[in-house]
Formats: sequence, C-alpha cells, structure tokens
Amino acid sequence: MQPRVVVDIGNSGLRAAIVGTSATLPNAIPELESVHRLHWSSTQSGDHHLQHRDHDTGTRVPSDPNSPEIFRGLIEALTVGGNGSKALQDSAWTWHVASVFEEAQQQLTSVIQADRPHDRIQIVNHSDIPMKTGVSEPTKLGIDRLLAAFGACVQAGNVGPVIVVQMGTAITVDWVNHNKIMEGGIIFAGRRLALDALHAGTSKLPPIQDRHLVEAAMDLPASNTIAAMLSGVSHSLIGGVRYAVERYRNIDDPNEVPVIVTGGDSRWLLPYLQPPAYQIDDLVLKTLAMLTDAWSNPSPASR
Repeated sequence: MQPRVVVDIGNSGLRAAIVGTSATLPNAIPELESVHRLHWSSTQSGDHHLQHRDHDTGTRVPSDPNSPEIFRGLIEALTVGGNGSKALQDSAWTWHVASVFEEAQQQLTSVIQADRPHDRIQIVNHSDIPMKTGVSEPTKLGIDRLLAAFGACVQAGNVGPVIVVQMGTAITVDWVNHNKIMEGGIIFAGRRLALDALHAGTSKLPPIQDRHLVEAAMDLPASNTIAAMLSGVSHSLIGGVRYAVERYRNIDDPNEVPVIVTGGDSRWLLPYLQPPAYQIDDLVLKTLAMLTDAWSNPSPASR
C-alpha cells in the first residue's frame, strides 16, 4: 500500500501526518505518530500571512503567502518524520486533503504537482464522508465540521447523539442526532478573532499579542485593559459554549449526551464543561486518517 498523507487546512494553520502503509483499525479514531504543523494568521483586512514555527525557539515566523517554500519544507519534514528512508522518498504518495482555506490548498497542490508529479491528490469533499446531514445547504457546510462530527460520533461508540465543539479561529458547536445525522450548529468568533475585533472596532482598546493568549486570564474584576479584554472574551466563549451544550442536551438526555472538544483551545475549555466531555487533539486529521482505508480500497458498490 502506498504511503498516505492526511492534511487538514484551516483558517489558522495546517496539520499533516503520514498514515503509513499499514491499515488503520475500522471505526476507530487512530493515534498519529507525528503531526506536522504550519501556522498563519488573518489580518483585519482578511489577508492571510503564512507562518511557520521555528523549531529552535518555538516562535511563529512570518512567511510569504505566495512562496511555495513552506510547503516544500512540509514535504521534507514529512519525509524526515517517516525516518527519511529512500523508499519513502521514492514512493508515490496519496494525499488526502481537507481544506477550508482555498489559497493554501492551491499552493500545496501546486507544490506537490511540481515536485512530486507521481503522487495522487484527493481533495476531500462532502460525498467522501459517510455521514448524512440535515442542514439546508449541505455543500456549504465546512468540510472540517463534517469530518469532526463523523469522528466524534465514532469516538462516542458509533452512536448518537453527540455534541461536537471545535475551538479554532471560529468556534462551532454542532449537533449529531440519535440517527447519526449531523444537523448543523452554531458559529461564533474564537478568542483571537474576538480580541482582534475589539481592537479593530474601537479607538482605545489595544491589540493583544499571542503571548497573552496563553495566560487565559479569567480575572473578575480585571485590573487593567488587557486583562479585562482577555477575561471578557474568555467568559463569553465559555458561557456561549456551555449554554449551547445545555440546550442541546435538553433535546435528548441532559445527563448522557457526550461532548467531544477539539481544536487549539480545546484543552483550555474542557474543565469548564459538564461531563461527560472529552478532549481529542487533531480530531479532523485523525478522522481523515481513519477514512483513508475506505478511500484507498472502495467497496464494489462504491466503485
């Protein structure tokens, strides 16, 4: 079996991993040995500036969004992560890419086509995911939300209902019903986006640096402006997610519906949620990895 690479491209960054040549367990969320990441940020104008993490310092280093070099660096890192073997370098890879950021997707695919012309690229779409939806415009549903919903359902024992929270640039709180149908959910701004909006929409509130985000200030009352902004946004996000979870649980059994939380701020959020609640790193990427066997070896009925 060819090496398989799964890639999750979001609004704030990219995650990628080699699944390998061995089959993944059916209907089980796999653990990935090594996840490679790129980071970028959105400016107030909506432009994206690609960044990579400096592995020596741990800081985010801005990169030119039109430069293919960060994606070439990703391919090199994936090869090294796969032990740097010549067999791996020479093999034709199959890339399974789920994206909500068109520009980064196009840059990655262009680099793959130029540098690894024998590789196969699958851009994952809604029909590739074995989950029905109850939304009014299925093709406009973020592919990451559908993958997370499917993965959360599997994690919950392949049953519904389940509540899925993604803590990314935007926060989504979605509902999968007892028939395992993803019915949609709510979307609101994540911490970084909310803080940027406070700065952009006012004359006095300052920009908040990334180093302040790790503090996750919850001061009440807060004694300075930055602490007040951090605490206000944190309280609003926790309150918004908790209220949505409470309302979802009232649809079914309030004491039994599990919450699956993923995304960059998921570990920060988890302690504030009523159990049963579980945190999973890189859920979208792991769901992609789980589905690669089905995509690589489709059943006769799906061919």
